[in-house]
Amino acid sequence: FEVFINFGTTTPTRLYAMSCFIAQHGPLPRIRVIEVIQPSAITDNPSMASDVFRSLELLRLIDTSSDKERLAQLAIDRNILSSLDTFRLFLQETITGITEDVGDNYLLNQFAAWYGVQDERVLNMTRSDYETNFHQQLYPGENKRLVTQSQSIPLWTAWAEFLGWGWQLREGVFIPDCTLRLRPLLADLLPETDFIPFNTFMERLSVHCPELDGGVLFERCWQASRPYEQRGNRLSLMLSTALRVLNQRGELVLENRADASENWTLFPAQSYISRVTHIRKGTTV
Repeated sequence: FEVFINFGTTTPTRLYAMSCFIAQHGPLPRIRVIEVIQPSAITDNPSMASDVFRSLELLRLIDTSSDKERLAQLAIDRNILSSLDTFRLFLQETITGITEDVGDNYLLNQFAAWYGVQDERVLNMTRSDYETNFHQQLYPGENKRLVTQSQSIPLWTAWAEFLGWGWQLREGVFIPDCTLRLRPLLADLLPETDFIPFNTFMERLSVHCPELDGGVLFERCWQASRPYEQRGNRLSLMLSTALRVLNQRGELVLENRADASENWTLFPAQSYISRVTHIRKGTTV
């Protein structure tokens, strides 16, 4: 099951809207939910609402009865729907971090890892380039297009922005930036009050976010996409941007100690922060 491939009209905000409606008015017959969300007076094709409803079932956000009416009711804590941010956090915990190719939404995560590996290359790529390069590098023997430029990639962008892997600068240009992905995890990544070696932070990050630097998905995509390049302790554009943003906001603090045995290099940018050896959580977390 791939929410951004199998159900090409399912966006996070549509999931949220339908979940809130069912939470407030359920249990409701499926047909009633579809009619309210997408009235026939607006369109004769209810595929959008049907796709969203099916996605809610597969994501286990709702339960449906086995009878003809398919009565739908909320299957998660109502507090999860208290805001779009709490809903985002729930989905981050539910559909990210998938590392097995048989898992639901594996491609969603794999494409995020591949995107992160590209660094500045993506800024000059078209959607056609995304489709071609992704398949050539990760699925060279696959004739079927798992990700398409016309449907999958625009929808992946919507999901990636919501889940916290970047943001859209303009049509066709998606900036790698995992600030929203990292922020909810800072308490787990940086539980100490004092500075810790940056490599300790990276080890923790690879476990919590396998699609980011050092994670198993990121490493697989690096080997497939840039097999002859030595990365060493150089950080991706996606992660570097997030670290700089969170540092600027006071949510974490980066430090470069001259006598440290190991240092890490952030992706080049017009910033005073270019190297880091230690990290701690900030005062605003």
